[in-house]
Amino acid sequence: MSKNILVFENIVFEYLINKNVIEMNKCFQEFCDDAENFVGTENAFYNFAINYAKIDDYPSACKILEIALNKHPESMYLRALYLRIGVEAGKKEREQCKEILNQINEYPKQHWSKQMFTYVIEYFRLLIESGIDEETRKKYIFEKDKLIDEFCNHYPKNESSYLIKSDKYKRHSDLENEICLLIKSIENTEVCIWSAIRLSEIFYTQRKFQDAITLINKYCKYCAIMEEERNHEAYSYYLSAMCKSALLLDNSENVEDENIQKEKAKKIYKEFDIALKLKTGLPAYAKNNAIKQISMIEVLTDTTSGLNIE
Repeated sequence: MSKNILVFENIVFEYLINKNVIEMNKCFQEFCDDAENFVGTENAFYNFAINYAKIDDYPSACKILEIALNKHPESMYLRALYLRIGVEAGKKEREQCKEILNQINEYPKQHWSKQMFTYVIEYFRLLIESGIDEETRKKYIFEKDKLIDEFCNHYPKNESSYLIKSDKYKRHSDLENEICLLIKSIENTEVCIWSAIRLSEIFYTQRKFQDAITLINKYCKYCAIMEEERNHEAYSYYLSAMCKSALLLDNSENVEDENIQKEKAKKIYKEFDIALKLKTGLPAYAKNNAIKQISMIEVLTDTTSGLNIE
């Protein structure tokens, strides 16, 4: 009797949310014991495997993908995921990755999805960082850089391709080329949230606070209309408040009317408050920075933020 993998995946997903690893392991064993009777789309099997990758159980995720590929032998989508996960699993899975990479490379690049490019590039990145010999490392760097260029050529209007390439410049501390590519991403892609955030961070470190605020405002507008990007919203409010508070502190001696300072302080407190209250939350370092900045503004403007920061 056939079983729908989608129904099973939903059950496992609930266990994942509740961090019930014991029940997830039971479900995995049940799946393996009755694998031939499970049916579903490649996307459903993909999501099922991802659940185990999220708890760093890479061998189990790879086993699910092996079974899925028996049911969907034509799927490059599943192969690319195996490549990304397998490199972090055991020796057996890493050996299997070599064969899968050969299969993927036989598939014409013009048919590669954005996710395929991303996974294969990430595969090479992880190999490069795995302590291999220098000759092999140089070979993998060449392959990775070539794929990054092909990704950009095949998806010139997709932000991910620009971000992967800009990350290469970031790793080599090539700030000039990183900035140029981020600007190009913002100019050429419809959705450029990550690019705007990264460029805003650079402008903040360069004390170009108003330029950063302009970009952040554009980012916030995107967040208001794109539900899938709202997980970055808290950080955008935090970064905006950091820039505005830096401007306030820098110009404190030039402001004649202290009421103007107090009004600016209130607006900054409000942005910090939004950033701290949003469910997506802030990284620990950002929260600490916010607390320090709020304290300095309170002293400067003789105001109280009224924020309950734990």
